[in-house]
Amino acid sequence: MARSNLAVRALTGLIGAPAIVALLFLGPERGWLVFVALATLVAANELFSMTHPEDGVARTAAVALTLSFELTLYFFSSNPRALVTLVLLTPLAALILALIRLGNIQSSALRFAATVFGPLYLGGGMGALALMRRDAGTDGPSYVLLSLVLAWAADTGAYFAGRFFGKHKLYEAVSPKKTVEGAIGGLVANVLGAALLQKTLL
Repeated sequence: MARSNLAVRALTGLIGAPAIVALLFLGPERGWLVFVALATLVAANELFSMTHPEDGVARTAAVALTLSFELTLYFFSSNPRALVTLVLLTPLAALILALIRLGNIQSSALRFAATVFGPLYLGGGMGALALMRRDAGTDGPSYVLLSLVLAWAADTGAYFAGRFFGKHKLYEAVSPKKTVEGAIGGLVANVLGAALLQKTLL
């Protein structure tokens, strides 16, 4: 299982990373936006599958809310009224969804919090990648690449450090396989990745 997981990671990196970087630097702005939106859909579906495992309707609505947050942020980023409205309406929409799809009362607060936080975290965070690509001029793709490298390096460093040196659990209740050694490895890989990218691009 571990070898299979490693093979999938390696194959994904070898094929996916060059294609993403090519789209980032050579593709059109709207092409990058479409890619980011698709990635957001996948991430949001994964998140809300954990928080709304038995409610497909609420899960779909939360995913749509996340994508709407991201696209509104992108297309109305220069409109303060639209942004304030977005921030105010997102929790309201999440509350209405929680009331309509109440379900198990014991988990209703968790689902409400996830529906508020998910669009802010995923829609806002992923949307920032599209905004950097569009608004930061010729340095935009480099800023986005730095963000991606930090994420990739942290994930890869944590994976290998945890796999080969991990002995002390980091937070077993949340993620049983995460270790302190893996967290340190991810941090070290982050610093090295940023330093390498700086020398490459500057």
